[in-house]
Amino acid sequence: MLSVPSHLFHPPVYYHLRIMDGNFDDLFQALKSNGLYQKTRCAILLLYPISMIFQESSVVFIGKMPDHHCRTPESLNVTIHNTSRNVLSDESNAIFNITLEQCNIRVSNGSDVIFTTHCLDGYVYSEPETHSFVSEWDLVCEKEMMSDHLQLVFMSGELVGSLFLSRFSDTHGRKKTLVWSSLVMLIFSTTSSFVHNFVLFLILKFVTGVFFANAGLSTYTLLIEMMPTDQRALPETIKSLLILLGGLMLCVIAMVVQHWHFIQLTISLYSSYVVLLYWLIDESLIWLCSVKKSKEAEALVRKIARINKVDPEKALGLLQLKLWPNPKKCDELDTTDTKSLLHNQCEEKKESRVEMKLFLTNSRLLKLTVTAMYLWFAVALSTQGLVMTSTYLTDDFYLGYTLGTLMELPGTILFWCLINRIGRKRCLSIFPLMAAFLLICTSLLNAPFAGTSPGRDWLLIALPLIGRIAMSVTYQSSILYANELFPTCVRNTGCGMAYVAGSIGVLLSPYSRTLVRHVAWAPNVMFGALCISLPLAIRSLPETLGRELPQTLEDLEKKPQPLITVSTENLLIK
Repeated sequence: MLSVPSHLFHPPVYYHLRIMDGNFDDLFQALKSNGLYQKTRCAILLLYPISMIFQESSVVFIGKMPDHHCRTPESLNVTIHNTSRNVLSDESNAIFNITLEQCNIRVSNGSDVIFTTHCLDGYVYSEPETHSFVSEWDLVCEKEMMSDHLQLVFMSGELVGSLFLSRFSDTHGRKKTLVWSSLVMLIFSTTSSFVHNFVLFLILKFVTGVFFANAGLSTYTLLIEMMPTDQRALPETIKSLLILLGGLMLCVIAMVVQHWHFIQLTISLYSSYVVLLYWLIDESLIWLCSVKKSKEAEALVRKIARINKVDPEKALGLLQLKLWPNPKKCDELDTTDTKSLLHNQCEEKKESRVEMKLFLTNSRLLKLTVTAMYLWFAVALSTQGLVMTSTYLTDDFYLGYTLGTLMELPGTILFWCLINRIGRKRCLSIFPLMAAFLLICTSLLNAPFAGTSPGRDWLLIALPLIGRIAMSVTYQSSILYANELFPTCVRNTGCGMAYVAGSIGVLLSPYSRTLVRHVAWAPNVMFGALCISLPLAIRSLPETLGRELPQTLEDLEKKPQPLITVSTENLLIK
C-alpha cells in the first residue's frame, strides 16, 4: 500500500505511474493532455515538417537535369590530310555529318567518325534556362555532379548544426534555441533566392542548413516532451502526413512557378511564421523540471491549466510530489546555474557541464548512441535516395515524384495502426526487410541480364512504390524510437549526434540521381542492403512501447517496471 496525500487528487480520477521514476504522465493527464493548449502548440510546431520537405527536396525541382545538347558552334575546323577545313561551311555540309550530342560534337564522313570534341559554345536546353540552376549555370556533362553538390553542402550544414549546436537546446532550453535558429534560417534561405552566383548560393545554403537542423531538433524534442506515453507516436504520425502534403505542395509550386529563383523564394517565405514563435510557444515542461527551474515550471503549469480550463492545484501538487519528493521544496532550490543543475541531473557530485565525453564514459549510452546513429544514417540514405530517384519512375518528371510522395499516405496509416500494437522494434524489423526484398527485386528487373518480359515496365513502377510504403513506416518508427531511448538530460544532444549520422546519409543521397542515370539497378541494391542490416543493429536495444521517457542516465540502467494504477478514490495501489 502506498500512502499519497489526499489533497493532491480529485476523486474518482485514475493515474498511471511508476514509483519514483520521474514519470510525467500523471501530470499531463491532470493538465488534460489533449486540451486546447496542446492542440494549438502542436499545430504551430507541426508547421515545421512542411518547411523541412521544402528545404530538403527542393533540389529535385530547382536543380533538375533538363534534356540538352551542344549548341551549334559558329565554326568547326577539322584537319583532314594535313588540311584544315571548316566542316560547317556550305561546301562541306554535303560531305560531313555533324551530330550534336549531349556533351560532344561528332563529325563523321559516312559511317566513319573522323572528329569528336566537347561542346564549344555552350548548350541548348529543352526548357528555358531559368527553370533550373543546372541550365542557368551549365552544370551538365563534366559538371553534372555539381548539381548534387548543392544537397551535399546543405546537408553538411545540417551536420555541423547537429554536431555543434544541438546541445544548446539541452543547456539553454528548447524554445530559445528554436526561435533564434528559425529566424537565422529564414534570413539566409530567403537571401539565397536572389543570388546569381553558384558559389555564393552554396554558402548561403550551407548556413541555412546549419540553423535549419538545430531548429528541427528543438521542434521535435518539444513535441515529444509535450506528449504522454500513449500519445508519443501521434506527432510523428501527423508529421508524416504533413510531409506528404508538403511534398505535393512543392510539386505544385514547381509546376506553377517554373522559375527556380521564385520557387526558392516561395518555399523560403513559407517559414515566415517563425517571427511569431517567441509569443506562440512555451518552453518544455520536462526540460524546465530537469534543470530545476521551479518558478517557470509552476507558471507554465498554471498557464496550461488556465487554457485547458482545469484546476491547477492538482497539477501543481503532482509537480511537487513527482519532481521534488525530498523535503526541500522546489521554490527553495537554487536555479541560478542552469548548466550545473542540468549536469547534476546526469552526473551527481560533479559540477562541470555536460560534456561530449559523457557519451564515451557511459558504456550503455555509448552503445545506444552508436546504434541510433547507424539507424538514422541507413534510414535517411535509403528514404531520401528513393525520393531523389522517384522522378525516374516514369517518363513524366512530375508524375514520378507525385506517385512516390503519395506512398507516404498508406505508410503513415500503417505506422499509426501498428506502432502501438506490435511495438517499435517489430516495425523496425518487419518493414525494412520488406523494403529490401522489393527494392532488390526491382534491381534484378533493371539488370542487363533481365531482358524484357510482359508486365516488366509495370513492375518497375509498382515494386519501388510499395517499397516506399515500407520505408515510410521504417523512417517514422526510427525517429520515434531514437527519441524515446535517450534520457531527458541528454536527449537533444544524443538525437543531435544521431541527426549528424542521418545528415551524412541525406547528403549522400542526391548522388543516387547521377548513379541511376548511368547504372539503373545500383541504387536499389544499395538501399536494400542497408535495410537488411537494420533489424540486426537494434537487436540488443529495449522495446520502448508503453515505457515513460527516461529522465536521467540512471534510468538507462533500470529495467522497465509494470504500470501501476493509483485510484484517487481509495489511494491504494492495485
